[in-house]
Amino acid sequence: MTPMLKPCPFCGGKARITEVKLLPEAEIMAVGCIRCQAEIKSARQPVQVQRLNICGEWEYISTGLYMEDNAVERWNRRDYHENP
Repeated sequence: MTPMLKPCPFCGGKARITEVKLLPEAEIMAVGCIRCQAEIKSARQPVQVQRLNICGEWEYISTGLYMEDNAVERWNRRDYHENP
């Protein structure tokens, strides 16, 4: 299902998802305007904690949680009052 995208807040042009990358360390998505090329990117990354192991070395442990930054939600958010 394709998410509903509001028009570009700068020029009113049509928006679309312009990039999706699945990397080992993160998932990256970008939403952008077809007309003026305005773009916003987001990443979904695993949350890790750092701890000292039994040998006295620092190591990273995965928590199983993810830090999310949703490009679609950020693109659609308007901080000003929209006229109906």
